[in-house]
Amino acid sequence: MKAHDEESLLNAARNWLPVSRRDRFRRMKKGYASANWVFSHKSKRYVLKRFMDFKKKEDVLAEYRISEYVAKEGFPYEIPRMIAAKDGRPFAGEGRKLYSLYRFIPGSTGMQVDEDDAYEIGVMAARLHDIIERSRFVSKGRKGFQTIERIVERIGRNEAEAHKRKDSSAGAFLSACRWFIPALEVLDLSYYKTLKVYAVHCDIGPANIVWSRGSIRGLLDFSNMSGYRDALLMDLAWAIHFCCVDMKTGSSYSKRLLSSLLEGYTSIRSLSKEDMRTLPNLVIIANAFDFEFAYYLQSVTEKDQAARILNDVKLSKWLLRNAGYFRKSHLLPG
Repeated sequence: MKAHDEESLLNAARNWLPVSRRDRFRRMKKGYASANWVFSHKSKRYVLKRFMDFKKKEDVLAEYRISEYVAKEGFPYEIPRMIAAKDGRPFAGEGRKLYSLYRFIPGSTGMQVDEDDAYEIGVMAARLHDIIERSRFVSKGRKGFQTIERIVERIGRNEAEAHKRKDSSAGAFLSACRWFIPALEVLDLSYYKTLKVYAVHCDIGPANIVWSRGSIRGLLDFSNMSGYRDALLMDLAWAIHFCCVDMKTGSSYSKRLLSSLLEGYTSIRSLSKEDMRTLPNLVIIANAFDFEFAYYLQSVTEKDQAARILNDVKLSKWLLRNAGYFRKSHLLPG
């Protein structure tokens, strides 16, 4: 780490703790929405988080209020809770350099999901939705990067740029555009548009789930909830997208994992026939966001980018072929 970078981190952390140069900071490799460093101080481990430049103080405060509410309402999994700085605020810094501090949650992330995990993830999502549904975090309209209107807008805007490139990633992106643009236009979202809108996590997946001793211990990254507003059913669709892909093929969903996750969810919350009919279409929206997002990933090779983009098309085609599976009676409560 460069000397000026280390000094910047030390100065940021000193808003909470009297850290010294002996307290070494290690950059966490995972994560796209922020930069995170782990360090130890007096035998305790912490995570120092620097928010993306576009984040404002009100965004951080919104995340703080929601995560505190979720924790205090009895969410049965550990979550990252912001520690108050010396001035009492849950953040420090000004302008584009905003930091928060959290206690480190020990465990592993990014594990491969099995059927027991999928069931527990369904339970986790349902518990979170129960808490959010009875909260004041309800909104009048959908907003955030993952709303279908924003996704369609970004795909169209980036299509022109992709035509100028000659690499395999751009070729895969254009191929995906040819399928997704007309497919999104004909999705039946009439029921979805009637659903109430809440603060949503939209990132319940292995990268944000903490396993400890073989069991799920915690859920990370509540940053989306500061600004994203959507139906809770859309949040469930994202959990399916992240957790139920068949890892052997990468281009289909595992019916075993899908069944387990939905059974876990419906052990806590009911899903109506209309919910089940609409859910595959919402997962297709998640796939559309994912292929557009994958186009800009810097952490993978061009070949891997192209493969991920084309797999999102295959996953959506699988959903259309297997939409009837969602409506099977054994996936419904009772």
